[in-house]
Amino acid sequence: MIVLLLSLASAGDLHLELAPEVGIVPTRGRSQNRFGNANSMPVFGGRVGLALTDALTVQLASHHGRRGATWYGTDNETIGAAAFYATDVSLGLEALVPVNIFFAVGGEASGTGQFALARFDDDSDDPDSAIQKSATGFAPGFRVAPALKITVPDSALPIPLQFRFSAGYQWSAPIELEPFGTTNLRGMSLRLSVGVQL
Repeated sequence: MIVLLLSLASAGDLHLELAPEVGIVPTRGRSQNRFGNANSMPVFGGRVGLALTDALTVQLASHHGRRGATWYGTDNETIGAAAFYATDVSLGLEALVPVNIFFAVGGEASGTGQFALARFDDDSDDPDSAIQKSATGFAPGFRVAPALKITVPDSALPIPLQFRFSAGYQWSAPIELEPFGTTNLRGMSLRLSVGVQL
């Protein structure tokens, strides 16, 4: 997909956008208390966009996050550690209305694929420990969000620098991670990126 976007950008009068991206995603479900008390998880990743016009961009993004917790017995002795890993891949559209040469506001919508891995190990320092359990899962989903873009134009820099922020709603189908339980990534999510336009 990235190769296709690069080919389209070089073939026409289109702009390619590249940016590292960080954010926060919701983590809910009966399995999540095994991996800590928070209802969200920080993620990091990247975004590739193909600006079809000043207002419309096709974007491909992927993010990865992790959360975990140490498990204790009744006598406060450590009995193991559990970790939850999530990776998403999304493809969608961003539609923005330029306010001036610096600001544009609008929204984005994308379809997502959520990959998840859950693990438990009674001794994470020992690769051959007695109790090791893991489960993987996948679920489709979507994300919709209002978005803000701030551009430092190429009159001030060699290439345009772009700041993006979006805060919206993310949804995924249930992800079965037996024996840990079911989880989903549903709720408010944030994205922040700093990148360039080529």
